Amino acid sequence: YTPAVCGNGNLEKGEGCDDGNTKDGDGCPAACLFKLPTHGVIDAGSNWRTSCGLFNGKIRCWGDDSKGVVTKAPAGKFKQVALGMWHGCALTTTGAISCWGDDQVGSVSKAPAGVFTDISCGNWFCCALDTKKRARCWGVDAKQPTVTHWGGKEKLDFGQVGNAPSTEFVQVSAKRLQACGLTADGKIKCWG
Repeated sequence: YTPAVCGNGNLEKGEGCDDGNTKDGDGCPAACLFKLPTHGVIDAGSNWRTSCGLFNGKIRCWGDDSKGVVTKAPAGKFKQVALGMWHGCALTTTGAISCWGDDQVGSVSKAPAGVFTDISCGNWFCCALDTKKRARCWGVDAKQPTVTHWGGKEKLDFGQVGNAPSTEFVQVSAKRLQACGLTADGKIKCWG
């Protein structure tokens, strides 16, 4: 076993974060460990290497920060948080969407404006429910079907964004390469 070296920029076993320095106040504490609250958690989201939680409405993230998901999480008060492969999105207490992290396929910059009631993210996309209970999705679509990661390119065109049904939903759930919505009468419709 090799002990972790805090401040070297590599997330190693035993560290909660490592942003390449040993300074406080930049999203990763000087000791590279988070002291998570044991109360006040209202929502949580995770992907394969990063997790975020809402602690009394504030986003706190830990884990892999290679795309800024940990250190670039927005400030403010939130009611829901969701993570994709290398990005995160959250709903403010007023229902606005705020996204951060990797934006190579529009997972951050294409987030719609407006008021939303629910949000969920898959690998390279997110979906949110607007006030008319319709799923609005953004990120990977047929116009940008290729992403670069792990030294290679991956073609992504699974219809998660363009194929969202016009059904009214009470909840949306997006995972890896597909999304599903739950209707008020308990039916599930999926796309992607």
